[in-house]
Amino acid sequence: MKPGSGEEAFGAPGIAPTWSSSDKDFVTTALGSSRLWATIGHGIVNEVYWPSTGQRGGGCALCLAASVPFERLSCGFVGASDSWQDLTRHGELTYRFQSATDGTVAISGGAGSRHGVLALGFAYSPSGAYTRARTALAADFDTRSATPRSSRRPC
Repeated sequence: MKPGSGEEAFGAPGIAPTWSSSDKDFVTTALGSSRLWATIGHGIVNEVYWPSTGQRGGGCALCLAASVPFERLSCGFVGASDSWQDLTRHGELTYRFQSATDGTVAISGGAGSRHGVLALGFAYSPSGAYTRARTALAADFDTRSATPRSSRRPC
């Protein structure tokens, strides 16, 4: 078995949640009527807010999906089994955890292409998060993102 492979990540619950750097490249939100906001700094999605910007999404499930295949995908507890710890220990992404339940969680993945669409689905259940992420990928992103905001219909 590869190091860090398996179902549940080790190191629960991870370190206490903290604010990330204020050095942001941009702030974004989901297209349509979704209540998801994210910040990106130094090429990393470092904050995601759902269901509002004033609170973190505790007690929820999330699913990361992509329009291109992932070469490496894992989740882990921050400070114990996250991708930064993996890179420090092994020099590459070796962990392949499928869940990290009840804690401060980080997800990571390597896409098989430089071009594609990422979808992050949040819900109160794993199946709901999966459905939202896959549904977002099924939408015609290029057409939707080119439509003027004033003429967009809610999703």
